[in-house]
Parts: sequence; structure tokens; C-alpha cells
Amino acid sequence: TSLVYFYANHNKLSVLPDGGFAASPLLVHLHLPDNELAAVPAGAFHGLTALEWLELDRNRLEYLPPAAVADLNAH
Repeated sequence: TSLVYFYANHNKLSVLPDGGFAASPLLVHLHLPDNELAAVPAGAFHGLTALEWLELDRNRLEYLPPAAVADLNAH
């Protein structure tokens, strides 16, 4: 069984681990709104080749480095 949908809304997340989702390459929807994320490391979404939906709104992000989304496919 592989994780396909991940919802972590309203969890006060402040940090995403570099490569933290690499073990879930079949992840299609990643919902992280309404947290306290201020930065996203370059490898945070590495390996998420099936990702179709990434939601990061209502966090403290001021900048999303291009390297953080470089591995994602545009759908």
C-alpha cells in the first residue's frame, strides 16, 4: 500500500524535512495549508513524480525556491 493523499491542514507544521516525502513516490495530492511553514528546503518534494496537487497556502512562506519544485511535473 502506498500513500496517495496526504492532508496535514492546521497542524502547526513549521518545518518540512529535506526529502521527507521521498518514500511516497505515488503521492498525488499533498495538502499543507494553514500551517506555520516559513521555508521549504530544496529537496522537500524530491521524488514526487506522480504529484498533481500541492497546496501550501496560508503559511508563512515568502519565497519558494525553484529547486523545491524542480522535480515536480506540470499537470
